[in-house]
Amino acid sequence: MIEVFFGVPASIQLSQGYCETNFGAPDNGRIRNGVFVYSDTVGHHFNNIFAIMDFEGDYWTFGNGEAFGCWFKRRYTWRKYQHQLLSWVDHAYFLILHNPEYWHKPWQYWCNNPVKYGRKGYWKKINATIIKYNLGKYDVF
Repeated sequence: MIEVFFGVPASIQLSQGYCETNFGAPDNGRIRNGVFVYSDTVGHHFNNIFAIMDFEGDYWTFGNGEAFGCWFKRRYTWRKYQHQLLSWVDHAYFLILHNPEYWHKPWQYWCNNPVKYGRKGYWKKINATIIKYNLGKYDVF
């Protein structure tokens, strides 16, 4: 349903949820496949599946962020959601709001023309995760 409304392939969101927080599984503070995972606190306790930070003057928020951790020696506030589904909706909204030209494009387009965020190699990791777990089968389009 989120894919139909927001135009973000399910495979992209599934892969990012896995890479960012392993869907909230308790392995807090570990580096997995080159990605630092905040899953226990951010994913599980904050219902924030995508480790979405709450930057000052941000566009939309569903909950009360709480200060947690730091990234590149700067403190950020992590979004806290009342339910995990709201994290999925907020993430899809963020992607399309900032990248409207990606609307209803297949996951290969997203990975071959990476959106303007993520660490070096991030979108290669997203691509590899989609292929490894055959996540494209969940896409509507």
